[in-house]
Amino acid sequence: MKKPNFRDMLDEEFAALLPRTEEEIESHEVESDFRKWCQETEQDPQDEGARASYDEMQEEVGPKFWENLSEEDRAGWEDNIIKSFDN
Repeated sequence: MKKPNFRDMLDEEFAALLPRTEEEIESHEVESDFRKWCQETEQDPQDEGARASYDEMQEEVGPKFWENLSEEDRAGWEDNIIKSFDN
């Protein structure tokens, strides 16, 4: 069975889709996060520029940021975050 291309779906099609496999569920969650961000920032999810902006933002503050840190840098960031909650 062919994997659905969530990027090309209109909002109505995407909302009506029920992902079945683990891969579809994961892809659906990623696309859902992107579409939520588009709504919050008034971007068109069909615009490749919006996707590039989202990917760039994810590199700076999203999970990709944390994945690319060394263990030492990550510990420093986590320590700073914990300290900010204590104040």
